[in-house]
Amino acid sequence: MEKTITSNEVETKSNNKSNIARLARNYKILKKTLSLLDNKRLLSLIIYNKKIKNLFNITIDTYEEISEKFKIGGINGYGKVFTKDNELIFEGDYRNNKKNGIGLEYEDGKVIFRGKYVNNKRNGKGKEYSCDGNILFDGNYLNGQKNGDGKEYNHDGELLFEGKYLNNIRWDGKGKEYEYDSDEEEDKMVYEGEFLEGKRNGKGKEYGFNGNLLYDGEFLNGEKSGKGKKYDNEGNLVYDGEFLNGEKNGKGKKYDEEGNLIYTGEYLDGERNGNGIKYSSNGNILYSGEYLKGEKNGVGVTFDKEGNMLYAGEYSNGKRNGIGAEFHDNGELRFLGRYLDGKKHGEMTEYYDNKNLKFKGEYSNGKKNGEGKEYDIFGNLIFVGHYSDGKRNGRGKKYDINGRLLYDGEYIDGKRLKRKFQFDVNW
Repeated sequence: MEKTITSNEVETKSNNKSNIARLARNYKILKKTLSLLDNKRLLSLIIYNKKIKNLFNITIDTYEEISEKFKIGGINGYGKVFTKDNELIFEGDYRNNKKNGIGLEYEDGKVIFRGKYVNNKRNGKGKEYSCDGNILFDGNYLNGQKNGDGKEYNHDGELLFEGKYLNNIRWDGKGKEYEYDSDEEEDKMVYEGEFLEGKRNGKGKEYGFNGNLLYDGEFLNGEKSGKGKKYDNEGNLVYDGEFLNGEKNGKGKKYDEEGNLIYTGEYLDGERNGNGIKYSSNGNILYSGEYLKGEKNGVGVTFDKEGNMLYAGEYSNGKRNGIGAEFHDNGELRFLGRYLDGKKHGEMTEYYDNKNLKFKGEYSNGKKNGEGKEYDIFGNLIFVGHYSDGKRNGRGKKYDINGRLLYDGEYIDGKRLKRKFQFDVNW
């Protein structure tokens, strides 16, 4: 069993031959080896000499105390450093009292770093480990910090990043990021592209666990910004356009899962905002106009799936609000007037598909309410009176096609209540 000598025992006068001889006898060092030593090499031998294996282990509080406690020459060679509780914290090469060369750092008896040192700092190739033995980093160091190419892992040994570092930060250049897929129990690449100051910057690609491309475009400060294409989990293109702060912002095109264009226009914070055009799956325009926060707002035109114009006018919160017009299938004007919450409300004019006037009067909640006039298909006035809930209700007058009065009286739910005047059209 190795004997541990404290720093107090080592502080021996360099010219005390008897003490040196005693130490040598205790550890069975050959006398001829002793004769080769001079005062300046004494400490190197006591620490650890490559020619004499496992000669001594020096117990100190920290490595920094060595230069103060040992004045006999410089520490050179291979040595082990322990805490005063006899816990190994480092072993490796020394030169001029400092770690220089290959070394290992320990914590709780486990290796936490293995690599090269220059003047007490990590420099060159090295690997960091967790106390469980899983690798945390594999790459290059400069002045004690990660610099250059490297790979970073989490505490379970799962690969997180592969690329360039500067002063311990994932830096510029191209790199890869990984996440652990618990279903398949393996690391999957989720990003490949450019970095700046540790964040995604420049061109890059995002991937799903199934390997399908999710995004291909530009990044700024770790967020999608600039031009890019977004895909669904099956790899189908769903958006092609501009991004800002990770959201759709600016001009863009949206596609359905079949690859059909369903919208082209402006976005703000991920929602349709500004001028835009909505399409059916067969490519016909369904709406062309203004949007606000994802809803139709402002002036717009709506079409059916066959491309026939249905409505042109004002919108608010996705509904018809304000002045607007509806159209027949043949494109002729059908209604012209005011809308509220998607329903006709206020003064409204209705036309037949032959352009002749059909009705002119008041609407409320989408139905005729108030005073109004009806006309036949030829444009002849046939009724003047009051409406309620879409039907003739109250006082009204009915006329024949020649303009003669047929009835003047009360109506209830569209029917005459009693006869005031009635004329025979053949009279």
